[in-house]
Amino acid sequence: MPSIDSVRIDTPALLMESESAAHRRWLNDAGEPLSLHFFDRPPDLPAPPDHVEILTPWFRQLALKGGQGLVELAPVRVDHIPSIRLVAKGVLDDASGRGRTYVGSLTLPFRDFSYVVKVQYREWGITGVREAAVLDQRADLEDWLEGWIVDPSDPAPPHLAMNLSEEPRYDSLFPNHPLSRVRRSLDALQASLTIVGEVKALPLFGSSGTRKQWWQVWR
Repeated sequence: MPSIDSVRIDTPALLMESESAAHRRWLNDAGEPLSLHFFDRPPDLPAPPDHVEILTPWFRQLALKGGQGLVELAPVRVDHIPSIRLVAKGVLDDASGRGRTYVGSLTLPFRDFSYVVKVQYREWGITGVREAAVLDQRADLEDWLEGWIVDPSDPAPPHLAMNLSEEPRYDSLFPNHPLSRVRRSLDALQASLTIVGEVKALPLFGSSGTRKQWWQVWR
């Protein structure tokens, strides 16, 4: 039977903060969390992981409801299981509007249950350095803000929509930025997370017996 013990994560440098049958949460030295969640019910996703055109607006609306913006979403494989990689951002200080916090997650959906792994990092000290540096590179352009919002169709407020400075190509220039760290953590989790063999053999999300497919919902 699947359980939270069916997922193995390498966390030797982290301190266990809390655990139950449904979740485990670790903290690093800075108090930043990594958590594992087990949902013992069929996933409520509108489509399987490779249906990005369906999942993106769905997750975007979920993020907005939680006061966050969607930075990226992509189908990946974690221990050979079709999964969803997601990064969202929020405002660190609602009063001033300054600072950002980034949350990264990997969702591993099976037909009858799912796992979600999350990491969360925040800006420390002087905020907005990454954005300011990339904007400075565009200072000679006639319209230096043109193309700043990566997806013009994103309904999120500009401060929550993904901007040019948050593209992966800038991560190496700002290795300590929370977004760069979130992406590195997700890369490491994708490479190291394992699922016990008997659970890996269970039906995946989208296989026979799941909820209606998204195109059947209105029938």
